[in-house]
Amino acid sequence: IQMDTFYVKADFGSIIANRMELARAKNVITKIGFGNVLLDFDRQTSEACKVNASVGAGNLEILLPRNNTPVIIHIKDSPLCGVRIVEGFEEVEQNVFVNMSYDANAENLLSFDVDVALGMVRFKYAD
Repeated sequence: IQMDTFYVKADFGSIIANRMELARAKNVITKIGFGNVLLDFDRQTSEACKVNASVGAGNLEILLPRNNTPVIIHIKDSPLCGVRIVEGFEEVEQNVFVNMSYDANAENLLSFDVDVALGMVRFKYAD
């Protein structure tokens, strides 16, 4: 059964969400006041997923799949935020990145909307 929304909120603390493809969520919302977040999307999925992640102060790490999964990343950053995007992504607009498999109409599109005020955002592969 497909989940509509996977929602996690923590004012203070860390969240590790492994094997997110098993949730089969259409929407993933993660809100952290102060802390660290790890979202593991490193396995390919057959459904589209929109991820909205915000961190007030801390680090956000997102593991991406390598295999032909279309990905688009929208980042809202600040001067106090560092951003690292894994190789294979191209910046098509300011703070908008897509991989080589990107297709806006893909059935398995992973779409990320990321907002970190103070800290670091890292997109990387699991290995």
